[in-house]
Amino acid sequence: MMRKRLIIAFGLVVSAFFLWLTLRDQAWGEVAAAFGQADYRWLLPAALLIMVDYLIRGWRWQIILRPILSRPLPLGSSFSILLLGFAANNVLPARAGELWRMWGLSQRADVRKTVVLSTLVVERLFDGLTLLFLLALSGLLFPLQGQAQMVETALAALFGVVLLGLLAFLFFEDQMVRLATLLMWPFPHELRERLLGLIDRFTDGLHALRRPRALLAIVFTSLLAWGSQALSYAAILLAFGLRLDPLHLLGVATLMLALINLLILIPAAPGNVGTYEGGGRLALSIAGIAALRGETGTAIILVSHMLQWLLVTAGGLIIAAQQGISLARVPSELSLAEE
Repeated sequence: MMRKRLIIAFGLVVSAFFLWLTLRDQAWGEVAAAFGQADYRWLLPAALLIMVDYLIRGWRWQIILRPILSRPLPLGSSFSILLLGFAANNVLPARAGELWRMWGLSQRADVRKTVVLSTLVVERLFDGLTLLFLLALSGLLFPLQGQAQMVETALAALFGVVLLGLLAFLFFEDQMVRLATLLMWPFPHELRERLLGLIDRFTDGLHALRRPRALLAIVFTSLLAWGSQALSYAAILLAFGLRLDPLHLLGVATLMLALINLLILIPAAPGNVGTYEGGGRLALSIAGIAALRGETGTAIILVSHMLQWLLVTAGGLIIAAQQGISLARVPSELSLAEE
C-alpha cells in the first residue's frame, strides 16, 4: 500500500512540475480568445483519425500475438482489449491499463499473463523506434537542439538497449537462460525455477520477431498507426488557423506527435497530465512558427489532449459497461506470481 501511494505521489509531483513549466506566464484571456476563434469542424476528422490509429494498433497486436495463440484473435477483440487498457491508463495511476490488457487477453484467449506482457514490450519497443524515426524526419525541417536533442539521444540509447536485449533472448535463448541461471545462484531453488519459468514464457511472446513477414508487418502497421495520429494533429493545427504548405504542416504535426508521445513515457498522473503539455510546448517552441502565438499554441495542446482523453476514455467505458467490468478495480488474477 505504501509503495502504491509513493508511486501516485511521484506521478502527481511530475505532472504538477510539467504543468507549471508549460503553463506559467500564460495570458489566459488570449488563450480563451484562441479557443473562441478555432474552427472545431476540423475536430471530426481528427477524432476519426485517432480511432483509426487505435484500430491499426489492434491489428498490429493481432500480428504480434499470432505465433503464440492456438487460433487467431478477432480484430474486434484485440481492439476492445487495447482500448480498454488505454482508457484505464487515463483514469488509473501507475499505468494500470497494461495490467487490464494482460487480464483481458488472458480471459479471451486463455494465454499466460507473462506471455501477454512480452507482447506489450514488443509493442512499446516498436512504438519508441517509430517515434524516434519520425522525430528524425521532422528534424530535417526543424533541427533539434538543447532539451529535445537530449531527449532523442537518451531515448535512442534506451530503446537500442531494449532491442538488443530482446534480440539476444530471441536468437541466443539457451545462452541467455544459462546466464540468467548463473546470475540467480543466490536465490532459493524454488524461486529460481519460478523466475526461469517466467523468462521462458516471456520469450514465447517474442516469437513474431523471428518471422521476417511478421516483422515487416509490425513495422508497417507501426508507421501506419502513428501516421494516422500525426494527421490528427495536423487537423487540429488547421482548426486553429495554422496555414502552411502541406510538407511543413505535416512536419509540425509529426514533431508534436513524436515529442508528446516520447515525453509521456515519464511516469506522471493518470492521463499523462503535464507531460503531454510539456511535449507539445517543446514541439511548438522548436517549430518556431511566426504565425503561431504562444497562447494559440497552449490552446492547441489543451484541445488535442482533451480530444484524445475523451475519445479513448469514453470508448473504454463503453466497452467496460458492455462487458460488465469496472475500470476502477484491478482484478486479483493479475498477479504474475501466481503463474
